[in-house]
Amino acid sequence: MRARARERLLNLELSNMKPNIEEFRRVSEALMGNISKIAYYFDVDRRSVYRWLSNEGYREAIEDSRGAFFDECVQMARLVALGVPELDENGKFKGWKVRPDSRMLRYLISTLGKDEGFGKNIEPETNGKDLPTARVLTKSEYLDIMGEEKGICQAISSRV
Repeated sequence: MRARARERLLNLELSNMKPNIEEFRRVSEALMGNISKIAYYFDVDRRSVYRWLSNEGYREAIEDSRGAFFDECVQMARLVALGVPELDENGKFKGWKVRPDSRMLRYLISTLGKDEGFGKNIEPETNGKDLPTARVLTKSEYLDIMGEEKGICQAISSRV
């Protein structure tokens, strides 16, 4: 029984032996901040790595490597959303190596574009004023509007 207790104590002491911060940062970057993989690399359990993270330098190394990984993910999502064009020898568009994905584009705009006013929730800003009410057009108002549009369309088509 005492041998097992001594072994546990020795393992605990070894698990508290942190690598130097430079090595930890290098490994964390290579493993994209994955705690399980970092623990496996240093041959310790996950709890040991979490104890190391109580030190601000180690915690920043994990956050930095995860942030860099996230940036790479956003870059890949951008490629998926916008597609990869195929160009001819003159640099002119020839077709798509990878076609744009409208669902990814919509997702990126709705998540990354929230500060720009994009997103799923549409709440009009009225600055405290009431929203304008809809009104039904009379037949003559409708015909006037449609007549103007028809005239514009005829003018454009006659020029073409």
